[in-house]
Amino acid sequence: MAADDKSDVYVTIDARTGAVASQVMEPKRPVDSSAELFREMPFPADIDDWEGGVIWDKEEEKDSDKVRSADGVDLLQQPKNMLLEDYEKHIIWDADTPFQPYAQLQINLNDTHMLFEDANSIKESNAREAERLQLLEGVDRFNLSNDHYYEALQEGKVHRVRQTFGQLIIAHSLPSLRLLPPYFKMRHTRADLRTWHRPPLQAPVDTLIEFSRVRTAKKRKQKHSMENPWAAKDVTLKDSADCVLIEYSEEYPLVLSNVGMGSVFVNYYRKRDMQDQSFPKVDLGELFILDINDTSPFLNFGNVESGNTMPALYNNMFRAPLFAQKPRATDFLVVKHVAKGETKWYVRNIKYQYVAGQTYPLHEVPAPHSRKVTTTIKHRLQVAAYRLMNRNQYQLLQMGKLARLFPEYSELQIRQRLKEFCEYQRKGLGAGYWRPKHNMPIPDEENLRKMLTPEMLCLFESMRV
Repeated sequence: MAADDKSDVYVTIDARTGAVASQVMEPKRPVDSSAELFREMPFPADIDDWEGGVIWDKEEEKDSDKVRSADGVDLLQQPKNMLLEDYEKHIIWDADTPFQPYAQLQINLNDTHMLFEDANSIKESNAREAERLQLLEGVDRFNLSNDHYYEALQEGKVHRVRQTFGQLIIAHSLPSLRLLPPYFKMRHTRADLRTWHRPPLQAPVDTLIEFSRVRTAKKRKQKHSMENPWAAKDVTLKDSADCVLIEYSEEYPLVLSNVGMGSVFVNYYRKRDMQDQSFPKVDLGELFILDINDTSPFLNFGNVESGNTMPALYNNMFRAPLFAQKPRATDFLVVKHVAKGETKWYVRNIKYQYVAGQTYPLHEVPAPHSRKVTTTIKHRLQVAAYRLMNRNQYQLLQMGKLARLFPEYSELQIRQRLKEFCEYQRKGLGAGYWRPKHNMPIPDEENLRKMLTPEMLCLFESMRV
């Protein structure tokens, strides 16, 4: 029996066997609202032939013994529900009465308020539940040690994933470690912030420019490292040392390094399989081998495919993939050097040229007026004061020298910050100067560098920009 848009089909299903007992088709009645849905819905009394069971006279009463069900139960002596057959015997009157399942259910297949599930999906859910119970079998719910995960590791079923963060050491130059003012400005003007890391090239107009000869780079006895940082004279492009020209594809990167800060040129190579021993040869940078299951050095920003080599710019603040570009024969690099009011110009060839992709920051840029910003400002003044004390023979600090380094602060603000770790000498030797408190000695240079790192100032500058 098929239903159309003008009729409803009511099906009676045997709850024990699941077989369809009967089907009745009734004309569909218009429903305008949810209240009329139940008012106009055909009741079981309208569908079932209940008039056939009425006893009209005594002769039919004599023949009432014939009206019995298949299991011998007298249907005339019990109330009959057309929707749920014999509902009274399913009522639980006390705790000793067991529950009896329903024998028949009558449903409307076209009812929009009913949801019918597929028998196959029910079987799949039952299979998943059985599998879950099988896994939980024999597991103590009070045992929170997760021993089965450790057993899988011991058996070699799970491959450990090696992280690729924090394995390379970044060495800065000496001017960056000491935070010298020419490289790390104490105060930025509005023009400096608008041209952050993009200073305009001011070339003379109608003036002859003479280019000086590039000097030969001296061979260093020791390699640049944390124990042997470069001096200020080594941070230059005036010599013939190799240089790499990198252009950022982002218009405004989140974080940028200052002059003298170190970065590492890394070539990430992922193995094809566990037996792969054919490592590629690289002309520039260091080679870092990634196993098959190692995480990507760029996390969700990109991945290194098997058998491929991906160059990357690596430092303590961000990582960025590099893409090699072939320099044009007509391109060259112009270097402007200003020292003691004298300007010199140099020309160099471009040997290595790369484009940096999207940078992946490793640190969060602090919000204005946050605790990190307040701590950076406090440590900056404290480190500058300690270094001025170390220059003095008696470890004394003159207020005027510190005020010249921080012109954006008033003397009252500087005095309030100095009172946290210094005391004012009013009498005796060093009267009118500041000296460190007795319970707070001056830290050594290594602790001063840990107190305020170049990365902290770069994040502070990014916040101001």
